[in-house]
Amino acid sequence: MVTIAVEQQDLEELLGIKLPTDIDALNEIFGQIKCEATRTFSEETGVEELSLENKDTNRPDLWSPEGIARALRGFLGLETGTKAYAVAGSSGVTIKVDPRLRKIRPFIACSVVKNARLSDAAIRGLMHLQDKLDESYGRGRRRSSIGLYEFDLIIPPLRYAVTKPEEVSFVPLGTKERMSLNEILVKHPKGIEYGHIVEPNPLWPILLDSKKNVLSFPPIINSNDLGRITPRTRNVLVEVTGTSLDVVLNALMMVTISLADRRGKIYSSIVHYPYGKSRRSVTPVLKTRRVRIELHYVETVLGIALTAGQAEKLLHKARFGASRVSQNILDVTVPCFRLDIMHPVDIIEDIGIAYGLNQVKPRWPPHPTVGGITSARVQRSDKRNNAWTGLSRSTHICSI
Repeated sequence: MVTIAVEQQDLEELLGIKLPTDIDALNEIFGQIKCEATRTFSEETGVEELSLENKDTNRPDLWSPEGIARALRGFLGLETGTKAYAVAGSSGVTIKVDPRLRKIRPFIACSVVKNARLSDAAIRGLMHLQDKLDESYGRGRRRSSIGLYEFDLIIPPLRYAVTKPEEVSFVPLGTKERMSLNEILVKHPKGIEYGHIVEPNPLWPILLDSKKNVLSFPPIINSNDLGRITPRTRNVLVEVTGTSLDVVLNALMMVTISLADRRGKIYSSIVHYPYGKSRRSVTPVLKTRRVRIELHYVETVLGIALTAGQAEKLLHKARFGASRVSQNILDVTVPCFRLDIMHPVDIIEDIGIAYGLNQVKPRWPPHPTVGGITSARVQRSDKRNNAWTGLSRSTHICSI
C-alpha cells in the first residue's frame, strides 16, 4: 500500500472541476482508482491535505496529483482515450559519461520541460513523487534517484563524471554552507541517510555543466544554486541516475509527464556512453505498446459479455486506446506510464473497473467439489483396523 498526499484545490485545478467536500462522496470517486481518502493537516506546510491510500502498489503513475487527475479524468468522463505524450524537439543538452562510472553508477537520462506552471502545491507534489519513486521504485536510491534543476541557470553540455571525495565542494540543497563530498556524508541529512551507497567506492559520481558548476552529487543531494526550483521556475531539467537502465528511463518518464501535465512541453537530451551496446541514447522514452485482447477471454475472466463497441468505450474510460481488429478482437494501446500492464488480464481488470465491479452479478463456481474419503484412504484405514483387531485378540488370548 502506498500513501500519497494531495491538496484538493491543486487536484481540482488539474481536473478542471470542483470535487465534493464530503469525504464519503470523494471516496466514491477515488474508489475507481483503488484509493481511499482521509483528511489530514500537514504541520510542515500548514495546509490541509487528502491522504490517499493506494491499494495498487504497482501503479507508480498514481503516486502524484498529476497521475491521479490523469486517471480520474477518464472515469469522470472529462477526457477519454489514451493520454499521448510527445517530444516537442531537442533541448540541445548533451551529457558525456565518464567510463569509470560503469562499475559505480553507470546510467543517466535527462529531459527538459519548458513553460511548466509550478505553484507551491505543484512543487510539493513533485517532491512527494520524487521521494516515492526514489524510495520504492528506486530501492532507496540504489537503482535510481531523481534531480530537478532550474534549466535557465545551466550551461550545457553536461558531464556525468567521477571525483575523489575531497576534490569537489559545493553548497548542497537546503543549506548555505559550502561542503566537500566527504563533509556532506557527515553533516547533511541526505548524506547521512544515503552515503552508504557511494562510500565503498574510491571515486564518487558528480554531475557538472560546461562551466564546472555542480548540479548534483548523485544519488545524495542537488546543488542549492542550480538544483532548487520555485514557483518562478518555468524551464526544468530532469535528471535520473542509477544502476538499472530501465528503471532510470521509467523514473525519468514519470517525472517528465507530470511536468507536462502542468502545461509544459517536453524536449529531449542526448547521452553519450563510452560503454554498452548503445553508445548514443536519446531521452526521455515515451513509447506506447500494443496488446491484443479477445472478447471471449474478457467474458471468461469477468463473466460479462461485451460487444466490441462496449469494450472500446470502457477501455477509453480507463485511458487506453483501442481499435477493432474484428468483432471479437481489439488492439489496445497501452500508454507509456502504465508500467503495470504485463498481461492481457491486467487490461481486463481495468475493463471490469470501468464497467463497475458492483454491477457484475456474482455466481458460484461452476464446478463445486464435495468432500469424501478416497478409496486409497479407505484401504489404508481397513488395514489399520484389521491389524488392531488381530492385536486385541492376541492380547486377550495371552491374558487367559
